[in-house]
Amino acid sequence: MPKYRIYKDPAVFAAKLPEKDPAAIRCLGLDLGSNCGVAIYDFIPGQKMLQEKLQLFQWDLSCTGLDSGASRFVRLRGFLNVVNPDAIAYEDVKYTPPRDFFVNKKFGIPAILSRVATASEVLGGMKVTVATWAQEANLPSVGFGVTTIKKFATGNGRSNKEDMIKAANKTLNTAFDPAKYKSEGIDNVVDAAFVLLMLLQQVRVSAQHPRK
Repeated sequence: MPKYRIYKDPAVFAAKLPEKDPAAIRCLGLDLGSNCGVAIYDFIPGQKMLQEKLQLFQWDLSCTGLDSGASRFVRLRGFLNVVNPDAIAYEDVKYTPPRDFFVNKKFGIPAILSRVATASEVLGGMKVTVATWAQEANLPSVGFGVTTIKKFATGNGRSNKEDMIKAANKTLNTAFDPAKYKSEGIDNVVDAAFVLLMLLQQVRVSAQHPRK
């Protein structure tokens, strides 16, 4: 089953991205990973949020055998250049090995450490890429912890992926199938959506009480 709305080429995506209203603050929510969840909304201070203008999709940051390890970070910067957001938030996730690593005897300690180190380096590199891009553009970026995002979405900081998807369907009036998140990557999109909603809360407050 194909991934849900996944893009890899900045030029192809740029043709589908609506032009931003000059009065809008473009907010970007990210669930960083190889299949990066993305949520974009152009917030106009004083106007009610319109769910039909919320853009949800995935950005392919995976590497093939011919890609260098740095290619995913280059593509992430290219994506940020195309979106050109005014504020960014991302899920500040720490890599946790799958349960199989601890119950399946074929995975030894060296294999676990190698897997954890590699995944942590990739996520760390993505966070540094986003933070550096935001700093260079002189715009705010913020990371939200996983527990904080889950509690915001469902009221329970230990919610599972199905709970998060059901919460998104209720909050955003979407119709995602919780049973298909593994094949379609819906969980990435849903996490990005709630990250965006948390960012919008902060942006809305800042717009109402601008710094002097």
